Amino acid sequence: MNRNIIASESFASSPKRHYFLDFKLAENNSNYIQITRSDQQPDLTYKTSRVNVFEKDFEFLIQVFAALFHSAAYQHQQDVGMKEIREQLKSARGIKNWPPGAP
Repeated sequence: MNRNIIASESFASSPKRHYFLDFKLAENNSNYIQITRSDQQPDLTYKTSRVNVFEKDFEFLIQVFAALFHSAAYQHQQDVGMKEIREQLKSARGIKNWPPGAP
């Protein structure tokens, strides 16, 4: 195991595409998140793309993801306020569009 990885999660979106999300410790003892996408090529090699998000940007990243998911979830509803959202969430479980019992 890589010593600078504090926590790691991964998933496959298809048999030939995998994502890895790693919470890492940099050489200067700061934290960062590395998101890696790995695509299998026709010659069975892999093409890898990475994005690093450093600790000073974590709060911004979380805010942007929250705004993005909120906008996507309510894009077809006009004038939805926090009261309406809270009412909808009372009965909701899990992640929208995931089948019940999905991880």
